Amino acid sequence: VFTQAQPEKRVIDVQGNFLASVEPNQVELIAGFENEASTAQEAQQKNAQVMQAVREALFAKGLDKGDIETSFFSVEAVREYDEKNRRSFVTGFKAIHLIKVKSKEVPKAGEFIDAIVVAGANRVDSISFTLSEEKQIEWRKTALEKAGLNAREKAQAIAGSLGVRIVALNRASEQFFEVT
Repeated sequence: VFTQAQPEKRVIDVQGNFLASVEPNQVELIAGFENEASTAQEAQQKNAQVMQAVREALFAKGLDKGDIETSFFSVEAVREYDEKNRRSFVTGFKAIHLIKVKSKEVPKAGEFIDAIVVAGANRVDSISFTLSEEKQIEWRKTALEKAGLNAREKAQAIAGSLGVRIVALNRASEQFFEVT
């Protein structure tokens, strides 16, 4: 039985880092209209009227059909509970329609919200300033390149101080980083 000793691996192990602060290039908001009526049809019709006005107001601000999509829609019975008879009964119907608006016109975010509210919306649920998918891909590549250069600089500094030189890359891996 032969056993062959593995040559000793000399490894310098470093981690590269990169941190950047990037201005958002996209605004996303969720807004809509919620109402109640005596019938489901009435609630839905009123909701449809207001949401059409909201869409038209956003189109007037320069948004396209593709910038606006429904994010939530429901029509449901509104119930009350009668303690005396121990049963619930329908008192009307509630319709909710929320849209998601996405635009690269970040400075117009306030104008979009104003237009939505003036058109009749009674809900503005959220607004967020983000990076578009294209911008996220671009910054992810930049971050990986810069972190790799940072790791190389660290490894070369350590090798130089030890009087050795780097002859090969043993392993490289990527760890979590966040783009917000």
